[in-house]
Amino acid sequence: MTHILTACLAHESHGFLDGLTPASQFKAVGGLNPKDGDHRGTGTTMDGFMQTAQAKGWVINQAAHFASAPSATADHVIVEEFLSSIKKSIHKHKHKLDGIFLFMHGAMLSSSCDDVEGLVLQYTRQLLKSHHLDIPIVCTLDLHGNISTEMVENSDYIHAFQKNPHTDVFEAGAQAAHCLERIFQHTSKPTHSLFQIPLIMPPSRSATANQPMRDALALARSIEANNPDIIGINIFAGFPYSDSSIVGMSICGASFGPSSALEAALHNVAELIWQQRHKCINQAKELPQVLESIAKESLAGPIILAEPADNIGGGAPGDHTDALRTLLASPFSDMVAVICDPEAVRQCHLKGVGSTLTLNIGGHSDHRWSTPIQVDATVNSISNG
Repeated sequence: MTHILTACLAHESHGFLDGLTPASQFKAVGGLNPKDGDHRGTGTTMDGFMQTAQAKGWVINQAAHFASAPSATADHVIVEEFLSSIKKSIHKHKHKLDGIFLFMHGAMLSSSCDDVEGLVLQYTRQLLKSHHLDIPIVCTLDLHGNISTEMVENSDYIHAFQKNPHTDVFEAGAQAAHCLERIFQHTSKPTHSLFQIPLIMPPSRSATANQPMRDALALARSIEANNPDIIGINIFAGFPYSDSSIVGMSICGASFGPSSALEAALHNVAELIWQQRHKCINQAKELPQVLESIAKESLAGPIILAEPADNIGGGAPGDHTDALRTLLASPFSDMVAVICDPEAVRQCHLKGVGSTLTLNIGGHSDHRWSTPIQVDATVNSISNG
């Protein structure tokens, strides 16, 4: 019977934010961290891996599962606790352990390390060697991972999400299980290679329906289909907001065939991306220009203006006020602006519907980027969110 150790340490770290994400945020039950480690029905990467593993008759042993929504750099305490859990689990199951599956993000920073995933994989591999265990390590990472040499050298295969927006997280876990099974069935270890591209892609250009991601992914799938020795080729757009030394696009892959053939395949995908690198440049206009265009063209509403820099999906606080300040100074009046300000919401709840009050809205999280806006407001409605 096949025994697998699973663990998760997942965080997309925004390195330009003040402060640290506390360890407690990684342990909050619900959402990213299911109660009692029961991932069934969550639709997550770990759910996808576990369901597929169980269908294969594998026995799952779980180590720590720590995950947090994107936010500031993590307190290294959570990394140390995770590594301790890995150490205890490997020691406990060393006599019946056939493989390891890790789910991580790929762009995690801690207060002591700017390549947490590389540290985790290196530590795990060294632990296995200390117990004379030569077993495969497979992991799934977010498409926005910043991939280091340490990650690739200390794992047998890294599988990336194939879609952005990430609608394939369950499938990514399931596919990792299938790839791990291929490694079990083969008589030799796969070659695992990395090609780093000297290119930083803005997250707003990394949708897989956009170029160059769309063509690059299609080429990767074509190469896999025509080369049965290749386990997989994975494209990582990178995450610039982590602000680490390994930021950038990269491609990694694993194969049972000649390493030269795998490296040539990675180079071909990288060359396609490089030839289309001009398509990675944002063409967005400044907000005043956009508002002027709307006024001139008398566009029918509703009109949605997206401000991608203060992106809560990438860890930003959502309280930047520059866009709101520009909107308030414009001739438009029928507008809805969304901004994160718990204290302003609390004051509105205290005053109640119909009341008026003066508020300092937004700009509280980091005065380097924006400052609060003082407004005389009327409370039109309140809710529990």
